[in-house]
Amino acid sequence: MCPLRFASGLVLVFWLVLGASELAADDLCADAQTSVEMSACLNEHSSRADAKLNQVYRALMSRLDKGRQARLKAAQRAWIAFRDRSAEFASSAEAGGSLASLEYTLALIALTERRTLELEEALQRLSVP
Repeated sequence: MCPLRFASGLVLVFWLVLGASELAADDLCADAQTSVEMSACLNEHSSRADAKLNQVYRALMSRLDKGRQARLKAAQRAWIAFRDRSAEFASSAEAGGSLASLEYTLALIALTERRTLELEEALQRLSVP
């Protein structure tokens, strides 16, 4: 596996998912030397991003009335399907290759972090008088 191709592919996924102004891929797992290390690192980042999203989601749900809770729950379920399909698309260029799972996880992280920010903003709007 060519290190330059690997790094370029990771940066491209982040750029496609987050936009050029967001975090560069090699900032996430700069110390990873192998695909196994990169996978473990990205899985850890993904778990943390998911835990943060769940924390913010629960905080937001606790501030909503029943009707808005139902709407947020439906929106979140739709978003999860969107996130998963988007990650599949982002990794499809490497389908069958060793980079596919890494690109899938990178896309999950990027999309999850973006959704967390959206829910944090919604929570902040509830706090503004």
